[in-house]
Amino acid sequence: MGSVNGSTTFFVNGNAKSCIYDEENFEAGHQIASHTVMVVCIGQRDIPSRIESLTPATSHASLVQLTDEQIDAEVERLDQALIRILGVKPRFIRPPFGDLNSHVIQYLRKKHNKIIIMWSDDSGDATGGSAQDSIIFYTSFAVDRPDYPALTLSHEVSDAGVGAMRCGSVHALASAGVQLLTVAQCIDQEPYEYVGDYQERDASWTCDTTPQHEADK
Repeated sequence: MGSVNGSTTFFVNGNAKSCIYDEENFEAGHQIASHTVMVVCIGQRDIPSRIESLTPATSHASLVQLTDEQIDAEVERLDQALIRILGVKPRFIRPPFGDLNSHVIQYLRKKHNKIIIMWSDDSGDATGGSAQDSIIFYTSFAVDRPDYPALTLSHEVSDAGVGAMRCGSVHALASAGVQLLTVAQCIDQEPYEYVGDYQERDASWTCDTTPQHEADK
């Protein structure tokens, strides 16, 4: 993204492909972004590049199938991890699978003060689409709809999504003059409820199910 002066939003989960605290995620140089759902906001404003890390849920469970207490655990454990690792608490949440109902919407807003984000266009890279399908999906914006505002969905953990980027999908958009923006830039909202210092790793940095007050004993 940086090579084309673009921005994106990474919606991370805490323990689907691997634990967010695993040291190899940091040693590999890609940290949180190695286990993400990625939403690229395609717009027309010229805004400096940045990356936002936001929240889908800890285990990528469907929120409509969980109790309120389980939703609390999903959201709060990931918020806690991002405060520890990055020093930020995200305001935005993308529900896993896009699954929502009226109760979950109101609960996320009132209990967790989250702004719910959904995509407008899906590359299909997580539902059987190939890298070529993703390339066609993104180049269609560059060729046919360069002025079309969209929140497009791609997955960094998908071979098809990664393959499309390696084959030039991002550069095709940038070359057509499409501005690649974060979700916060698109909807003109602050991305974080809290911004502070990141913390030092200790024994509590784990994805096991031990309640935190017990882990700290």
